[in-house]
Amino acid sequence: MAAAAELTSKELLDCSLPSWYEKFKAVTIKSTFIPLPKEFISYLNEDGIVLPEGYSLPVTGGGENGEEDNWDDNDWNDTDGTDDEVSSQLGVTLKEMEEAIASLGGAILPKLNWSIPRDAVWITATNSLRCTCVAEILLLLKSSTLISHDIAQADDLCKLDPQFSIQLCLREWTNFHPSSEFRCFVKCGQLVAICQRNLGSYYHSIHTHKDAIGKSIVAFFSKEISDKFSQQNYVFDVFRSTQGGLRLMDFNPFSPSTDPLLFSWEELTTKFDDCVESELPVFRALTSECHTFVNSYSQMQGLPQDFVDLASGEDPYKLIDFLSLTCTTQENSSLQSHGERN
Repeated sequence: MAAAAELTSKELLDCSLPSWYEKFKAVTIKSTFIPLPKEFISYLNEDGIVLPEGYSLPVTGGGENGEEDNWDDNDWNDTDGTDDEVSSQLGVTLKEMEEAIASLGGAILPKLNWSIPRDAVWITATNSLRCTCVAEILLLLKSSTLISHDIAQADDLCKLDPQFSIQLCLREWTNFHPSSEFRCFVKCGQLVAICQRNLGSYYHSIHTHKDAIGKSIVAFFSKEISDKFSQQNYVFDVFRSTQGGLRLMDFNPFSPSTDPLLFSWEELTTKFDDCVESELPVFRALTSECHTFVNSYSQMQGLPQDFVDLASGEDPYKLIDFLSLTCTTQENSSLQSHGERN
């Protein structure tokens, strides 16, 4: 029986994208890696969101009243007189980022060794992780709690392994439909469980083609992953195209630090031990729209906690305060309008 024991530094290192990319390069997304110097890490750890001189967010589509939403001037750019200093410290890395974006087709998905800044997507003008310029990458990285966790985790690993370095991983942007992403659990070298990755929606296509999806993932695992990854217990994510082809997305530790989705870590570590190779893994997916999870797939991560509580209804007092404030605001607005008319 394989238990989800305490996470080891070896597991973390093996699941780091730069560690496994070359071995699985043929079946994953094209990526470029940029080792991050101490100056860049310090910049990410600084409070506030200040973009280096010369790096601005692009102008997005029309806002209210036909006005354009320009994110690049007063909100994010440095105004304290240290532009030159910041630019000189980060210049080399920022230039490498520009070149990497161009080499990957002009649009990328950013991440550090382990995490994508999906918890910061709310701060972007496009509500997307798709980045076409350095400023968009910096905005996501500096706004993400997941990225901060990666940096702290990397600091601990550097003390154990001086050869380890935290890296910015830029992945070629590909439009993947959430219904085609699946999380797979491997225990003792055997694929034991598969789950729909996005729990925010019910997908009829998964229900209709469940057997075919399961068989294709098993075949992909047997041919491309089994006996090739350095761990015996791990989790991997895949994307399956409408034609049935699969792409490896990521590896994660077989640990409670990884979201088990429709499973629980108790059952993953205590059940499924009697599976044999001829059997399909346990495959779970949502069975109706009634069973979707509002907070799944990190939809609420990164928002201020008050916003999350209001949306979920978990704190009724905040909702009461919010409604009271709304009523007061509306009353004041009405009085002001009445006074203007008089």
